[in-house]
Amino acid sequence: MQKAKKNKYFAKFFYFYLHYYLIRRHFSSVDVIGKLHHSSSTPTIHIANHSSWWDGLLLFYLIHQTSTDAHYMMMEEEGIEKYPFFRKLGAFSVNRNKPKDILRTFKYCETLLHQNKHIWLFPQGRIQHQDTPITFERGLAHLLDNNPIANVQIVTLHYYFTEKQKPSVLLICSDTIKTEDESESLSMYEQAMTNQLTRQKNILIKKEMTDSYSLIKPTKSTSDWLDWWKRQ
Repeated sequence: MQKAKKNKYFAKFFYFYLHYYLIRRHFSSVDVIGKLHHSSSTPTIHIANHSSWWDGLLLFYLIHQTSTDAHYMMMEEEGIEKYPFFRKLGAFSVNRNKPKDILRTFKYCETLLHQNKHIWLFPQGRIQHQDTPITFERGLAHLLDNNPIANVQIVTLHYYFTEKQKPSVLLICSDTIKTEDESESLSMYEQAMTNQLTRQKNILIKKEMTDSYSLIKPTKSTSDWLDWWKRQ
């Protein structure tokens, strides 16, 4: 496995690249409900649904804008080898085809958690359509069994289109949650994420966005410029 090699200067440069170019170019809006859990005295495991290539970039963007804590994210070995600079942002690898590599990865996770760091996981294990029923692999249960005092926060992303040409995304950050019965923890967190995603869709359908805040200023698409030109 490949460990993270954080570089604060590269992280700042990459944040500016996302903020001033990449995200504005591809999204009409990026809105958030809730806040990332902050704790420097206890470890935190953040779990997110995984439905798009954009997930990791948007989560890094959210972290950089709203948190000063140390965050690390598990990433497939193939992705790290293709984009090695992600290690400078706090990504570390796992190779699910090699049991020994999986053990090394989770040992590294436990080392970070013992240092009260924040760990990010996509417990579905792979990218799935955002309407696919939520099922988790066993990695989260392993971490919870060995780190029972860790806080757990669910962060869900939902991509959608409106009347704008470019898509939008809504992120919801839950309160931290725990289960007293570790044997049922995996199914409990699966259900909690499912419920949060259902609530997220209802918020968008009913347009109940009063509690949200934006990570980017509204951007203009080609259709917006054409509408402006038509009015002249």
